[in-house]
Amino acid sequence: MTREGATAWPVYLPQGEWFDFWTGERHLGPGGVTLTAPLERLPLLVRAGAILPLGPVVQHTGERPLDELTLQIYPVGTSRFGLYEDDGRTNAYRRGAYALTPIVCAAQPGRVSIRVEPAAGERSVVPAGRRYLLRVRAARPRAVMAEGSGELPHVGGDAGREGWWMDDAGFLCVRPPAAAELAITVTSGT
Repeated sequence: MTREGATAWPVYLPQGEWFDFWTGERHLGPGGVTLTAPLERLPLLVRAGAILPLGPVVQHTGERPLDELTLQIYPVGTSRFGLYEDDGRTNAYRRGAYALTPIVCAAQPGRVSIRVEPAAGERSVVPAGRRYLLRVRAARPRAVMAEGSGELPHVGGDAGREGWWMDDAGFLCVRPPAAAELAITVTSGT
């Protein structure tokens, strides 16, 4: 925001489907839109197909381990993301001391598959026992399956248990079982 007193901001969107990160409002590009821009919130749009890794708010890398990450996913087509991690303290990454964790989301009509593969590279920089919480922009599912574990239960709003629930923002939330490799399939429909 560069104009004093502005509460909205015009934005040009490239081709594609876009979502307001804060409100979930959907926009189609190409074309212009006007976004609300209150002083306390940065206008932020997410392109459909994005995979966003989100962690807890920390002041520095040594404050706490990032043993749980939220993957906020906006499924469309096939998306890939490489989660980069290093020790956060030294220049060892220059000598290859970092890990890349491949994440793939494939969306088809009535089905979304999400796969988090084992980290490649220096695995010691990935916190032991890493867990994921998946937040997927999707309708209420018919079933959520975890490879190797079978169907996950609907757990209401109990975010502490393995299973799935719908949050207040309309995201499907999945807390899968702990595994070195994670594969989740969401099927929709009646």
